[in-house]
Amino acid sequence: MIKNYALFSLLFLLGLLICNVAQGQKEIPSKDILYLKDGTQKIGNIIFKNKEKFDEILLLSEDRVMTKYSSVEVDSFLLENNEKYISKYLSNTTISQELNFVQLLFKGEFDLLKSDGIFYLEKQDGQILELSQTDIANTSLTNKSNVKNKKYIGIISVLLSDECRNALQKDLQKIQLKDDNLVEFLTKYHLCKETNSQSFTDNRPNFLLNFYGQVGMSYNNFHIEQFGIFPISFEIEKPIVPVFSGGIRLDSFRKYPRLSMDLMLAFSTQKNIVRTFYENNVYAYTGANNYNLNSIEFQWYVNYTFYKSEKIDFYGGVGPKSKFNFFESTVSTWEQRRTTNNATEYFENQFFDMPKTNIGIGLKLGAILVKSSKSRITVEASFNFASNAGQTIIPHTSMLNHTSQTFLIGYSFRKP
Repeated sequence: MIKNYALFSLLFLLGLLICNVAQGQKEIPSKDILYLKDGTQKIGNIIFKNKEKFDEILLLSEDRVMTKYSSVEVDSFLLENNEKYISKYLSNTTISQELNFVQLLFKGEFDLLKSDGIFYLEKQDGQILELSQTDIANTSLTNKSNVKNKKYIGIISVLLSDECRNALQKDLQKIQLKDDNLVEFLTKYHLCKETNSQSFTDNRPNFLLNFYGQVGMSYNNFHIEQFGIFPISFEIEKPIVPVFSGGIRLDSFRKYPRLSMDLMLAFSTQKNIVRTFYENNVYAYTGANNYNLNSIEFQWYVNYTFYKSEKIDFYGGVGPKSKFNFFESTVSTWEQRRTTNNATEYFENQFFDMPKTNIGIGLKLGAILVKSSKSRITVEASFNFASNAGQTIIPHTSMLNHTSQTFLIGYSFRKP
C-alpha cells in the first residue's frame, strides 16, 4: 500500500512538471527597464557585473533576443528590485574620462552615486564630490589599530542647511560609508527640509520562504565491522523504502544569492526482515529478525548553487540529520551451529534492535528542472551516513552503521 502511494505521488509530481514546463519557460527572470538616449524604452532582463566599472550591458528581451548596449547609447536603466543606474562621467570635466554606468542610490537636492565601491555626491550645478575616509596611524602604546579620518562627514556637513544640520548633528556623526546608512541620512535631511526626494535602494527581502514537499525512494544498508579475517553478512530483505518529506526552503538571500537552506521533516515506514550470517573456525550463526519501523527525521541542509542558468540550476548540499525511530521486533529466530560436529542450538529471542534516536549527516546533489517566479520542480540524489544506528548480538553485541542513498522528486512554492 505504501509503495503504491509513493508511485502515485511520483507520477503526480511528474504531471505537475509537465504542466509547468510551458508556463515556466515563458517567464522572464526579471522585468528591468532600459531607457535609451533616443527616448525609447525596452523591457527584459539586464545582465551586467556591478562590482567594478562597466560601460556595457546585455538585455535579454521578452522575445528571447540578447542585445548588447553601451553607455553611449543608454541614458539609464531601472532594475526590477528598484536599483537604478545612469550613464555618467564621474568628473567635473569629460577630458580623459570614461563614460560608465554609475549606480544612482538617491535623488534629491543632491544625488548620491556609487561606482566601483566609491560613493559620490553630485550637486545641482553638476559638481561631483567624492566621499572618502583615510586611516590615521595610531601612536597609542595600548591600542595599535588605526583611526579613521572621516572626510566624508565634513563634505556632507558643508552641503546641509544650517537649521537641518543642527537638528541632525547626532545622526551626521554616525554616518558610515554604506548604501543604506547614507540613504537613510539623506532621506531624514530631505524630510527636515520638506524637499522631494527618491531612493533607489534594493527593495528585495533578505530571503524568500518556500514551502517544499518531496517524495521518493531510499536504498538502505547496515554495516558492521568484521571480526578478524571472518566477514559478517548483514542484509535487509527489502532495502528500498518509500520516503516522504515536507518543510521549508529559504533561498534568494540578498547578500548570498547562490546559497539556500532546507529545513525538512522526512517520514518513512517499513515492515522488513534483517538477515545475518557469520562463521568462524568454531561456530556458524544464521538468523532472521522481522521488524516494523516508523521513522521521523529532521533534516537541515545548507546548499550552494554551483551552476545557474535561465532554465536549470545545479546545487550541492550538506547538513546534519536527527532521526527518531519507532522500532518493534515481531518475530526473531537464529541458530548457533558448531562447525566441527554440526551440533545446533536454536533461539527465538530478538537479536537486532535500533536506538530511539540517532544523528547522522547527509550529502546531496540536486537540480531545479523547472523554475518560475512562484514554484520549482526539483530532483535530488543524496548519500546519508549514521553511526551506531543499529545493534546486533550475533556473534556478540556490536553496533551497526547505517548508510542510505535516496532519490527524491520535489515541488516547492512561495506565496505571491
